[in-house]
Amino acid sequence: MAFAVLALWMATIYFPWWELADKENSLAILFTALQFPWRYLSLATVFLCFLTIYSIQKLEIHGHAWFQLQKAGTKIMFVLVIIQIIIVGTFFAEYSNTALVDRTLSATTDVMTDALYFPEGLSTDLLYDTSIHCDPSGAALIDKSGVNESNERLFFVDSVRDACDVAFPIAYYKFLTAYAVEDGVYLETFAGYNQQLAVSLEPGFTGTIRISYCINWRWKAAYIVSALSAILLIVYSVRLKLRSSDGHSNESIK
Repeated sequence: MAFAVLALWMATIYFPWWELADKENSLAILFTALQFPWRYLSLATVFLCFLTIYSIQKLEIHGHAWFQLQKAGTKIMFVLVIIQIIIVGTFFAEYSNTALVDRTLSATTDVMTDALYFPEGLSTDLLYDTSIHCDPSGAALIDKSGVNESNERLFFVDSVRDACDVAFPIAYYKFLTAYAVEDGVYLETFAGYNQQLAVSLEPGFTGTIRISYCINWRWKAAYIVSALSAILLIVYSVRLKLRSSDGHSNESIK
């Protein structure tokens, strides 16, 4: 119930989001991980579903058989799902009618700059520029080799005449990596031309550079926690069911 109330509060304008806007502590990072406050409604729905069914079960255990748990639980879950669909549908209907979808993506406009969308400073005029930029110009010959089965971008460096910085047509983000396949080493990446991913190449370098995404270790840890929680919940449910079956068997024998 506490988590449900907290999630509902965080989905409203009454939660002090403005106090967390400029903070960089662990609490702010945790609360803003879902990015949009209305997403806490999904968590609130899950908590309320558990709370409702648990409350009905407790009432029956204490002799208040106002509901038949199996039938009532199914109906309540169905109603909650319908309500959630209506809420989400209404939100997107209202949002699509009032949102300004034709904004210019520049550093001066109101756009997301939290590394999930376009980096701040990326020019709209050059957004679809697929050329490879080399500084100084002509210091290296580079061709786009394509994409492999893992959706990693491949670029072939024919030859590097002079030390240069090469910017690929990929927006620069923190967890993108550049790997020199033949040398077996990772190249240091940085924001280059038009906030694109760039690397520095030394004279004589030749080979394939693979651009790929490396998942943050904290996200991997979150996946493991979620998987273990699901497994434990299944194991607990199965054991509870077996225990209940054994109890009914013993009653029959008596």
